[in-house]
Amino acid sequence: MNKKSGLFHLVFHIPLTAWRGSQWVLFFMTAMGLMLAVLTLVNQLHIRAERERFDRAYAVKLNLELSLHIQNMREHSVQVEQWLVDISATRGLNGLDDGFKLALKNATLFRQGVPILARILEKQHPEKDESSRIHALEETFDRYYQTGLDMANAYIHSGTLRGNDIMKTFREQGESIEKQLEEFLTRAHEAPASHMAPTAPQLLSWFPPARIWKLLMGRDSYRNYVHARDQILAEIDVSSQNRLAQLAQSIRVDILRIQHWLTAVSVTRGRDGMDEGFTRAQQHYDRFQEKLPLLRQLLAVESDSFGGMGLIKTLDQRMAIYYQNGLKMADAYIRGGATLGNPVMATFDDESTQLADLLQPMLEPFLVRTGLNEYQVNLARQGIGEVASILWVLMLLWLVLIVGSDRWLLRLSQQPPPPVPEFDVWQRRQAKAKRP
Repeated sequence: MNKKSGLFHLVFHIPLTAWRGSQWVLFFMTAMGLMLAVLTLVNQLHIRAERERFDRAYAVKLNLELSLHIQNMREHSVQVEQWLVDISATRGLNGLDDGFKLALKNATLFRQGVPILARILEKQHPEKDESSRIHALEETFDRYYQTGLDMANAYIHSGTLRGNDIMKTFREQGESIEKQLEEFLTRAHEAPASHMAPTAPQLLSWFPPARIWKLLMGRDSYRNYVHARDQILAEIDVSSQNRLAQLAQSIRVDILRIQHWLTAVSVTRGRDGMDEGFTRAQQHYDRFQEKLPLLRQLLAVESDSFGGMGLIKTLDQRMAIYYQNGLKMADAYIRGGATLGNPVMATFDDESTQLADLLQPMLEPFLVRTGLNEYQVNLARQGIGEVASILWVLMLLWLVLIVGSDRWLLRLSQQPPPPVPEFDVWQRRQAKAKRP
């Protein structure tokens, strides 16, 4: 009976050393599981912070794109106005008859920019429907362009008085377009975007056992994300170039506005109270002078790329000549009509184009940097989402391991230590008795 009882304990109970060891195993498994769970949680928090940083960087990038694109659309709108007013002044005489063609070119560019504007706004705020405002902008521009055509034809075929009547409506519509474009920019800056371009839900696509290998690819997904993030941060971190591009675009608009207002007063001959062209042109010239010191500061950082102070000196000198020639042109039109004004007009228009071209190199690097492929952005977003999901599953596995192993080892350790089998004691006594 004693032997059977001892054998039973040997087979169905753990040895005394194993019983003591199970407590150490319990402690080790619990500590390891908790440590891995904490590390996974810390990584998850890090990933979350990375995603927020990525979203903010992408939002800044979109705001920069929106700002420059609206400036481009504004420039095309001003050019439409300028060339229709231009041909109204020249009456199409002396070979100065390309106003309709150039106005149509800029009107086409403006219309092509509308869907691009809609896409940028959708990426900024996918929850907002801007279609009604976009449609209103298109309708306003169509009326504006048609009114400009009517105005130019009225000046050519019916004279100054008839043209001046339509000019007032044309200006009001142009100002309405300016306000609508400015509203898009203002709303974007008041409510910075916090959304990324939408992607298809891929967070659990790797979960089936057949695709478990993606657990090993989480590292590559994270690297893809980091590459796209760093590319976006590189775009927005070059603050001097970003500010330089926006300032250059703003100065280009001032140049075109000077051209427009001096041409406008040339067309109206300053009659019917439409003599504000001189005042408005002076305002834009003063704005140019105010922006020149800031341009000088920014070019000091990028002097090797754009010629630095030499460019500033050239701009300043040529702008003064350009403005004075514009005043002479307007005076010639007022005193002698197209006969005196047309010879000066051709030179004035060429100077405007050349001045604007001087600023173009400052815009090109920005245009290249903002060309990040949206596929890369979406892929990065998907990759970081997969890494985050992998970390959540790993943390869940660690918790399951902790709970499961702890329950088993705890039950094992709670069993009483096995008694020393009786037959072992009897055998030792017999062996001791037989010793001499």
